[in-house]
Amino acid sequence: MTPGAPDEATRVDLICLDDDAQGVRLSVLRKIELGVKVLQPEVEGLGMPAPPTATG
Repeated sequence: MTPGAPDEATRVDLICLDDDAQGVRLSVLRKIELGVKVLQPEVEGLGMPAPPTATG
């Protein structure tokens, strides 16, 4: 990611690796995405995903 000017949002382009949607692309604006966390898998690993929770 290359940071932009202070008044610009950073666009992050993602590609799905899941078998059901492999290759599907998604772009997000990082500075306005709620709860963003930058992972460094080379340092901390990817970990285990959280189990789904029921909402209602």
